[in-house]
Amino acid sequence: MDDIVNLFNLTETVGTDKDEKILEIVLREFLSATEIDFSLDDYPVLDAIEILKLYKIPEYADVFYTILQKYNYRMKHEIKDAIWYLSSLSDHNKNSTCIKRLLQSPVIQDISFNGHDQFSIYSDQYGEIQYRLASKVLAGHRTISNYIKENVLINDCHNHTFFLSEFLKNGQSITSLCRYYFDGSYYHSYTYDPIADMVIDLCFDSIMLKSTYDDILEPQELSVVENKEVRSKVRIVDEKICPSVNFAELLRVALYQQYLNSIGYKGSLAEAPKLIKRP
Repeated sequence: MDDIVNLFNLTETVGTDKDEKILEIVLREFLSATEIDFSLDDYPVLDAIEILKLYKIPEYADVFYTILQKYNYRMKHEIKDAIWYLSSLSDHNKNSTCIKRLLQSPVIQDISFNGHDQFSIYSDQYGEIQYRLASKVLAGHRTISNYIKENVLINDCHNHTFFLSEFLKNGQSITSLCRYYFDGSYYHSYTYDPIADMVIDLCFDSIMLKSTYDDILEPQELSVVENKEVRSKVRIVDEKICPSVNFAELLRVALYQQYLNSIGYKGSLAEAPKLIKRP
């Protein structure tokens, strides 16, 4: 994240490093309070929390969430995590163990699956969150279906969205800064279908109403590009950045737009000033 700030002359970008350091503090306090035999030094912090959530945290959920709240944990992250865990199941009908674990969260009261393509998460605090599995809904599109089967969906959001822009020509490619665990944020791309008012996010194998998506991730939209214009916008941006940078196409567009916002530029992209990167 520091590289992005320096390259694009940004001063207000908030990264994820601070949040991950806080998360490590939380996990160390949790392990100390519960005396669980687990070495944080053996794993990156994000891997460690996934392992602990699977095997240890459910047994000590009250302790874990009490510690988290000391550091102003963003509880909506529980909903986001639940969507990812449920969508990642190899067999979505074999979900009882996963659901039992997720129900330890203080903001998730129930979860149901319709047996085919839709999960519903019920939260006293955040209401009902419904989403459909993109892998099921888009199964009839052979190229997209093969792409979903052949790729690891949790990563490469910018590349997933760029790929979909080639086929969903009536949609939009959005890149935003989304909220992280605590006060941090990260760059994230996803597809919006304005006709259906739905967001398609392959990282979560999900399709849901944009209002629901925005409520969960709280995105700050940086760039919204019509899918039929994605390639032309990328070409324009690449002509504006000197020298070129090796970021994903949609991330390049969003970062350049963020730079333009930071200098107060309101004109057209074609007439925008060039960005000469700092040495």
